[in-house]
Amino acid sequence: MAVTLAAVRFSSVCKNLGDVRVLDHVDLEIPMGTVTAILGESGSGKSTLLNHINGLLVPDKGQVEVLGSELNANNMQAMRRRMGYAVQAVGLFPHLRLYENITLAATLFGGSAQATRDRARRLMGLLKLGDELENRYPHELSGGQQQRAGLARALMLQPDLLLLDEPFSGVDPIARVNLHAEFRNLLAAEPATTILVTHDVQEAVKLASQFVILQSGQVLQQGSADSVRSSPATEFVAQLFQDVS
Repeated sequence: MAVTLAAVRFSSVCKNLGDVRVLDHVDLEIPMGTVTAILGESGSGKSTLLNHINGLLVPDKGQVEVLGSELNANNMQAMRRRMGYAVQAVGLFPHLRLYENITLAATLFGGSAQATRDRARRLMGLLKLGDELENRYPHELSGGQQQRAGLARALMLQPDLLLLDEPFSGVDPIARVNLHAEFRNLLAAEPATTILVTHDVQEAVKLASQFVILQSGQVLQQGSADSVRSSPATEFVAQLFQDVS
């Protein structure tokens, strides 16, 4: 039987923020080549878990491995170059135009101007960011356009691992539906192991093939979307999906 490699592995990870235990002996494996949704209520530890993957937080106890290596101070910069990161607040630099925001990482890491241009144009095309938007500042873009720009920037360096923290929750419902469709098309054209933090169960069902359910800093259940929905491990997990078609 073929062994599925883990893109991310947590081994008995604990994390306190102040007096609050936000991750409590988390054991977790996220397979390579999947879209995995991290689901749970506010305060369940979803974003904290993601921030251990990108190295913004380090565990008090336990170990985090990403793309086959344990994260540490010596490899952190190199590992982050293999990750793309997009968040709800987008984080576009207000003084930079759209094209400059998307290509910032490539510029900082010394990519050739032509290769950078070709890559940016490809991503802008995939995400329906027309040429007429290139020189606009973030405040001149709609919410949906800003989210698309954030995704394009996250994918600019062709990451092995794409980390998304509530990336679609800041836009109106119609724009969100369109973004979901474009995101699926994007990953078909630009495959990357993707970890999606969301509180929206409908969104998770639409976009993810794997689920991780968190509650109070603990993993209640993890596995394929079909197995979690058909055989919920707890009443809480069952309730999450009871109104989802």
